[in-house]
Amino acid sequence: MEAGTTDAIREFLMEMPIVRFTGVEVTNIGLGRLEVKMPLRAELCVTDGIAHAGIVGMLADLAGGGACYTMLPPTWGTTTADHTIKFLAPAAGEHLIARGRVVQSGKQQSIGAVDVISVRDGVERLCATGLVTMRNLAPPNG
Repeated sequence: MEAGTTDAIREFLMEMPIVRFTGVEVTNIGLGRLEVKMPLRAELCVTDGIAHAGIVGMLADLAGGGACYTMLPPTWGTTTADHTIKFLAPAAGEHLIARGRVVQSGKQQSIGAVDVISVRDGVERLCATGLVTMRNLAPPNG
């Protein structure tokens, strides 16, 4: 990755109010990949320690979209055009991890895939998988 890109992406994500509210942290980042981790607090759950579907989708969007963002030139931006998620098991545990990777990186749009894993007592369980389509945004003057 280009120098400074990793820090810029991490900073961009950490400035989002939803990221700060949910306690998401970037745990792994590199060219074409991004992993985030979020503690599962009662405020983020629907019942009995199970994360709300919207929270799981948000986490998937951050990881998949963030992975796509790592492929862009430093002056570019990105925004979510679409995302879909399939729930495979309850998202319950101490924390959730979302691992995003780039499927295709283009000039106008990029596609990322993501797996969301719930962690209970150190055991990982796949709870959701999805795809994220990102619209790539060139700087206004370029």
